Amino acid sequence: MASPVPIKVVSPPPPPPSPLHAPSGSAFANLYNRFATWRKALDLPCPGTVENLQKEVKATHLTNFFFDGGRADLSKNLSMNPAFQVSHSFTLGSQTAAPSYNFGAVFADNNLLMQGGIDHEGNLNARFNQGWTPTNVTKVQTQLSSSPGHSMIQVEQDYQGQDYALNVKAVNPSPVDFSGIYIGSYLQSVTKNLALGVEMLYQSQAPGMSELTASYLAKYTSSDKNWIATAQVQPAGIVQATYWQKLSEKLDVAADLQLMAMPQRRDALATLGAKYDLRMATFRAQLDSTGKVSALLEQRFAPTFAFLVSGEIDHFKNAAKVGVGVMIESSNLTPEEMEPLLQLKSVGCDKSKGQPIFSQVSFAVNDGDVVVLQGKSGAGKSTILKCIAHLNLYHGEILYRGKPPQSYGIPLFRTRVLYVPQRPSMLPGTPRDFLVAVSTFHTHRGSAKLAPKDGKPDCSSHKAIEVATSWGFPEELWDRRWSNLSGGEGQRVVLAIAVGLDTAEVLLLDEPTSALDAESSSTVEKRLISDLKSPDTNLKALVWITHSPEQGRRVGTRFLRVSSGGVQEEDVDPGV
Repeated sequence: MASPVPIKVVSPPPPPPSPLHAPSGSAFANLYNRFATWRKALDLPCPGTVENLQKEVKATHLTNFFFDGGRADLSKNLSMNPAFQVSHSFTLGSQTAAPSYNFGAVFADNNLLMQGGIDHEGNLNARFNQGWTPTNVTKVQTQLSSSPGHSMIQVEQDYQGQDYALNVKAVNPSPVDFSGIYIGSYLQSVTKNLALGVEMLYQSQAPGMSELTASYLAKYTSSDKNWIATAQVQPAGIVQATYWQKLSEKLDVAADLQLMAMPQRRDALATLGAKYDLRMATFRAQLDSTGKVSALLEQRFAPTFAFLVSGEIDHFKNAAKVGVGVMIESSNLTPEEMEPLLQLKSVGCDKSKGQPIFSQVSFAVNDGDVVVLQGKSGAGKSTILKCIAHLNLYHGEILYRGKPPQSYGIPLFRTRVLYVPQRPSMLPGTPRDFLVAVSTFHTHRGSAKLAPKDGKPDCSSHKAIEVATSWGFPEELWDRRWSNLSGGEGQRVVLAIAVGLDTAEVLLLDEPTSALDAESSSTVEKRLISDLKSPDTNLKALVWITHSPEQGRRVGTRFLRVSSGGVQEEDVDPGV
C-alpha cells in the first residue's frame, strides 16, 4: 500500500518547571525555588524519550524495513482530520515466515491514537495512546494470541519536562503477586548538547524469584542537530553505540556497534547504513560485519501507488533473499485533498546574487498542523512566510494542494494561504474602512457578506467584529484611524480580520501576539486553536513564528529549526 499514511501523535514540548508553592519561610521551598530558577536559566533542551534514543539510526538502517518474498499492502483513507484508515496486508514466499494476512485500522487526532489489527489465525493486537496534556501521555499495548505464552499487555506512562524525560512501564503486571516486568527510565540534559540517563528493569517471575538490572545511557546532539551519537551500557557486559549524521537534505548515514563481553561469550556486530531520498523514491543500503549486504528501494509512481524491491546477500553463508512488494492506497478524498495543504521543495531566497538568506527549505503542512518556525533572528523565518505568500522572490517550488499558486491565481491563493504580518502597515482610513474594502473583493465574496445600511455596506455584524471584541478590542476603535492605534490594537484587529473573513485554510502568523500582554496572548491562542479544530471554519493549519518558547510549547504540534542551510524538524522544542 502506498505506505499507510504515517500517523503520528506529536507531543509538543513541555512547560518549564513551576516554582514550588509552599508556606512562606519554608527553607525547603526557598531552596527548591532557587534551584528551579537556576535550572530554568540554563535553558537546557528536552532530550527526547529513551524509546527514541536511536530513532534516527533505526529510520536510516534497513532492520525495520527489510522483507523477503512477496508482499502486498492495500489501504483506504476514510478521513484525514481526524485520521481514519483501514488496511489489508498479505505476505507469502518468505524464507523466514509463513504466509499471512492482516487486517488493521487506525484512528488518530492530536491527542488520541487507536490502532488495532487481526491476522488470519485470529491473533489480535491493539495500541492506545492518550495525551492528557502536551507533556503527559498514557500508552497501552496488548496482544491476544491462541498460542500459549504469546498474549501480553503493556501499560506505559511518558512524561517530558523542560530538560528531562521520564518513562515507566509494566509488562504483564499481576496485581495478585506483583509478578511481571517493570521498567523505569530517566534521561536528563546536562548541557545543551549532552544528555545522560539510566534505565532500571525489575523482573519478578514469582514470589522469591526476582531480578533487578540497570542500563546507563548517553546522547550527544550537535548544536546544528546534524549529527547525533548515543551509547548504552547494558547488564552482563553488553555495550551499544550509534552514530547518525545528515550529510545533506537528501542523504543520511548511520552506524551501529554492538559489543558483547560475557565470560562465556565474546562477540561484536558493526552495521553501516545510508538512506537517500529522491523526489519520488527512497533508497536504503546496509552492510554489516557478518558479511550481509542488503538494500531496499521504495519507488512511488503516484501518490497512491508504490513498488518495493529488497535484496540481501550473505557472503559468509553464500545465501541470498529477494523481496518484491506493492503498496496501493485508495481514498474517499479527492486528489487535491490527498495532497499536503502546503508544500515547499528546495525553496531559497537571496539578499543579492551569491548571498542567500536561506536555501534548500523543504517541508509540508498538513491538516491540523500548527507548525512553529524557530531560529535565530535574521535566520529568515519571516522571509519564508513572505515567500509562501508570494510577497518575496524565491527559487524552488511551492505547492498548495499539489498545484502551484499561479494555477489558482495569486490573489485567490493569498486568501487561501493568508499572511498576517507582525506589524500592520499604516493603511489609510480606519479598520472598518479596510474591513468593508476587503470584504467586497471578488476573492473574498462568499465568506462573510455585508448587508447594506443607508446605501452602504454594513459590517457591524461581521465575524471579524465579534472576534476582535472577544479579544478586548472595543468596537469604537474600528472607527479610529490606523495611525492612532497602539501596536497591540493594530495587531489584534488585523488578526481578527484574517480570522473573521474565514477564507484561509492556512494562516501564516508572523509573531501575531508579540505586542500583547500574557492574558491577551492566551485569549488569541485559544481562539486560533479552537477555530483550527472546529468543523465550522475553513481554517486547517497554522504556520506560526514566535520567539516565546512558552508560547511555542502551548500551541505547536510540529517544530522546525530555520538556518541558512534549510530547516530541520525537531520532536521537541529546545527553546526558541
